[in-house]
Amino acid sequence: MTEHRYYIDGKRVPGVTTIIDGIGWNKGALLYWSNKAGLDGADLETARREALGDGTRVHGWIDEFCRRGNILIDDFDLKSGAHNAFAGWLGWYAGKVLTKMIIEQPITCRELRCGGRPDLIGVENGRICVYDWKTYKGDDGTKEPYAEYWVQAAAYAAMHYMENGQLIDDLVIVMLNKTTGEAHEYRVPVLSDKADAAFAAFKHARELYDLRKQLTKKEEGWE
Repeated sequence: MTEHRYYIDGKRVPGVTTIIDGIGWNKGALLYWSNKAGLDGADLETARREALGDGTRVHGWIDEFCRRGNILIDDFDLKSGAHNAFAGWLGWYAGKVLTKMIIEQPITCRELRCGGRPDLIGVENGRICVYDWKTYKGDDGTKEPYAEYWVQAAAYAAMHYMENGQLIDDLVIVMLNKTTGEAHEYRVPVLSDKADAAFAAFKHARELYDLRKQLTKKEEGWE
């Protein structure tokens, strides 16, 4: 997966996902996934690269489709989990009347001292939304978004407002199943207790990031 770097006034600042990784809320799920991969006989590093690669390809295809309105996928990918997830996204998108405003563009925020790349900011039914695509694998159909996903979306909504002065109405997470090709949408209004809690969690995570940096002193030169 490509590493994105963000700078404010020439100083490198952490990305939203790097900050959120420090929360560690989903470590139990990661341990379960690691254990299952081992029981299935898979090499953990290979399985990790495959999962990250699928997510990267899906995001790339969606980005290209949003910009061009069409996409050419290699025959090699047609039976892959990434293709299943993308097909699910296409089915979700087909039922939308969505005006795309910002597609995978980096944003930095002076107030929060961080950067990030929202998957999409657009207008749907008169409401401005932050959209985030998440892939997963399994035969169980639906999968609720992890709490961190809402924290990430809330951070992007706040950054967009702080830098552009435009309020976001909804946070939208679309879960894409790489096994079944299903897509499930989860939506939370920005003016809600859940969104407030998500952004409060991000602000605390940002503070913890700085405290950890002071304790470890392994990232000198960062703001």
